[in-house]
Amino acid sequence: MDRKNMVAILGIVVIVSFFIVAASAIISAPKNTTELPIINQDKQPIKTSENGNITVKMSMTGNIYKFTPTSVNVGDEVTIVADMNTISGCYRSFLIPSLSLRKYLSNDDNKIVFTANKAGEFPVTCSMGMGTGKLIVR
Repeated sequence: MDRKNMVAILGIVVIVSFFIVAASAIISAPKNTTELPIINQDKQPIKTSENGNITVKMSMTGNIYKFTPTSVNVGDEVTIVADMNTISGCYRSFLIPSLSLRKYLSNDDNKIVFTANKAGEFPVTCSMGMGTGKLIVR
């Protein structure tokens, strides 16, 4: 077999391997969404504590990051607490690029703390770009 054919076969093996890993992450994601409440549908800013602190619960449904509540206010000290029972694989490598937030979540370290210093809808992703979502700052 010549070098050109070997390179082509190696490329195919790498691509197939990527799709197998991606499919296994999607298949292993929890399917039960009945416990995830939908709140704050009126798009109004949510109420924070008197000192501006708010805790946001984060979970995964399929490959979507879900936040409860769905938005926070500008100026809030935000603590995102990840439900590690719903987040696995590459989804644990959590990013909000436009807020310069990056963290690998684990069972022992499942919190992300930051100050929401600008308004907008901020895309959320995992390090591989497979998990998506958005956090809204009003």
